[in-house]
Amino acid sequence: MIRSRRSRLDRWRSSVAAAARAPVSGASLAAVRVAFGAVVVWEVWRYWSRGWIWRYYVEPEVRLTYFGWEWVPSLPYPALLLLFGALAGAGGCLALGVRPRGAAAACAVGLGWVFLLEHGRYLNHFYLLVLLAALLALLPTGAAYRWRSWRAGTVGAWAVWAVRAQLGLVYTYAAIAKLNADWLRGEPIATWLQDDLAASPLAFLLGWEHWGLLFAWGGIAIDGLAVPLLLWRRTRVPMALALTAFHLFNAWVFTIGVFPWLMIALTPIFFAPDWPERWRQRTAPRLRAASAVALRPSRPVALALAVFAMYQVLMPLRHWAYPGDVAWTEEGHRFSWRMKLRSKDATAAAFEVRTAEGAWLVDPADRLMPWQADKASTRPDLILAFAHRLRDEALAAGHEDVSVHAWIEIRLNGRPPQAFVDPEVDLAAQPRSLAPKPWILPLDLEGEGPRLFVWGWDGSAPPARSGAMARRVAVPRPLPPARGA
Repeated sequence: MIRSRRSRLDRWRSSVAAAARAPVSGASLAAVRVAFGAVVVWEVWRYWSRGWIWRYYVEPEVRLTYFGWEWVPSLPYPALLLLFGALAGAGGCLALGVRPRGAAAACAVGLGWVFLLEHGRYLNHFYLLVLLAALLALLPTGAAYRWRSWRAGTVGAWAVWAVRAQLGLVYTYAAIAKLNADWLRGEPIATWLQDDLAASPLAFLLGWEHWGLLFAWGGIAIDGLAVPLLLWRRTRVPMALALTAFHLFNAWVFTIGVFPWLMIALTPIFFAPDWPERWRQRTAPRLRAASAVALRPSRPVALALAVFAMYQVLMPLRHWAYPGDVAWTEEGHRFSWRMKLRSKDATAAAFEVRTAEGAWLVDPADRLMPWQADKASTRPDLILAFAHRLRDEALAAGHEDVSVHAWIEIRLNGRPPQAFVDPEVDLAAQPRSLAPKPWILPLDLEGEGPRLFVWGWDGSAPPARSGAMARRVAVPRPLPPARGA
C-alpha cells in the first residue's frame, strides 16, 4: 500500500517536472516582456508630464512611510528625475530585449524605490508592476523579439506558467475578496456609479436601482471565472473579450491608472505560447527559429520562484489573523488584491497633542497634502505614523509629558459616521508594528456605533457627545512655546 502510494506520487512528480521542462515557443513570454517594458515607459511619462514627481515626492512637508521601510531614503528633485529617467531607460531596454533580465531587475529596484517613498500613494497597480518586474528578472524573456534578432526560440513551459500564475493570483484573490456582505449588497459600487455616471452618456442607466448589484456580482463572476475559462481552449477567446470589456469599463469609470491596460496587454499569455508567431506569419515571411534556451530553471532561480510564489499565496490571507472587518481596520488590506471594495472617508478628524504646558488640536489637513490627510485619517498605520510625527515635533520643541490622541469619525460604504479610534488611548506610546491595534474601535454593521461629535469636523471643535468617550476638546491653536523658551 505504502509503496503503491509512493510510486503514484513519484509518477506524478515526474509528469509535472516533465511538463514544466517541455519546450514551448518563447514568443508569448517575449510579448509580455515587450508589453511590460512599454507600460513602464508610459507610467514614467505619466508621472513626468502631469507633474506627479514633484507633487507626490517633493512638495509634501511630511513623508508617510511604510512600517519597516522607513530607512528607504527620499531624494531631492533632480535625483528623482534621474531615477525616473533611469526607470524609463530600463523599461525601454526591457521592451527591446537589451539585457532583459538586467533591465527587469533595474525596473524592479526603481519601481520598488518609488513605491516605498510614500505610503500615502499606495496603488495596487504599482505594486503589481514591482512584482512583475521582479518575476521577469527571473524568467528567460529574451527568447524572442530582441533588438538584435526577431526570431523566436523555445523556453521551458514553466516560464510561461509563472506569468500565468501571477495573473491568476490577482484575479482569484480579487474574486475571493469580493465575497463580503457590503459587496454582495452592491456597495460601494452602486454609490460610485451614481457619482461617476450621473454626468456621462450612460446616465439613463441610473433609473434602474439594481445596476449596483449587477456590476458587483458581475465583477465576482469575471474575476472568479477568468483563469479557468482562459485556460480552456473553447472559452478562451470569449473570456478574453469579456475581460477586455471589463477592463475598458473600469478604465472609463474609475481612476485606476495603467492597471486595466496592463491586464489587457498581458491576457494573451493564456493563449498558446506561439500565438504571436502565428499572428505575425500571416503578414510577414517566416523566419528561421532561434535556438532553445535552458528548459529548466537553475537552482537559485527555482528557489527564488518558490519563495516568490509562497509570499504571493500567503500575503493576501493574512487579514484572517486580525480581528474585525478588514475594510474597517485596514489590517491585512494592502498587498492582498482587495481592489475597489470600500468607500471610506473621515467626516471628522483631529489630533490632540497634550503636554505638561497645555493641549492643542492639529487638523491633518493643515499639515499634510489633501491626499495625505485623507489617508492619515482613515488608515490606522498612517494615523499612528502621523501621531508619532506630532509627538516628535513636540519633544523637539522642548515640551514634556507629551501624549497624542486622535478624534476621528469615519463613514464606511454609506453607513453613518462612527468613531474609529479610541480617543483615550495615547497614540504617542503605541508602537508601529504588525500586531493588531487594540485602539481601533469595532465597526457596528448597522451604523449605530459610537459618535464623537454632534456634527462633522469643520475646523472648529464641536462638542462631544455624552457617554464614556465624552470630552470637550480645546479650539485649535498654534503650537505653544516650550517652557523656558
